[in-house]
Amino acid sequence: MRIYLVRHGQSTNNANMPRVSDPPLTEIGRAQARCAGAGLRDEGVTFAALYASPMRRALETAQALESALHLAPHVLPGLCEAGGLREQSGMCREEILRDFPTATLDDAITDQGWWTPMTVEEEEAKVYARAAQSLALLRARHQASEDNVVVVTHGTYGSAFLSELLGIGPGGYTRFLFYNCAVSGIFLEQRPRPMTTAAEPLTETLDPDAHGELTRLLFHNHTAHLPPDLVTF
Repeated sequence: MRIYLVRHGQSTNNANMPRVSDPPLTEIGRAQARCAGAGLRDEGVTFAALYASPMRRALETAQALESALHLAPHVLPGLCEAGGLREQSGMCREEILRDFPTATLDDAITDQGWWTPMTVEEEEAKVYARAAQSLALLRARHQASEDNVVVVTHGTYGSAFLSELLGIGPGGYTRFLFYNCAVSGIFLEQRPRPMTTAAEPLTETLDPDAHGELTRLLFHNHTAHLPPDLVTF
């Protein structure tokens, strides 16, 4: 499986406009998303699926990628930014489908929203746990068939997601930098498990990777598809 990890385009919060809990893209962000869609289309590979965070800026980015790749987004709450929406519950199913009618929604997105409100900051360990759960879902759906998939998410969560993929573990939210609509490519190659005999039983130490895969970071924070005046953080 090859994962193309995309950070959303510039949001109004990124552009230092009045802050809101679930900001939309700016005009620059929408242009970045169109460029990212064109760049992915020009990769010359067939994409099996497009996944997106349920936050508006990610959904608007995925909508632009959908136009280029002809793939409707699957919306997964686990891909949301670190910290989620704090005390807000997020868009409900009806609201998301009103604005993004082609989307397929995860069952965890309900008539009340997709985020469980909290009064404290989401712990780093929980962000990494969400990343691990999202990866487990992708492996279950795509690893055996060696699919190419696109995942639209966020900068802070993207760092945790990439760290989890590489088996690094928690270590802060700024380990990997993501510009708006930058793309990172990760190849998860399945490895055959060692052959054993009755005299030499297989142990976990012979293959420390529990998923039996070799992870390659092919490129990170790639912005060549963006004109210089559209490169933002």
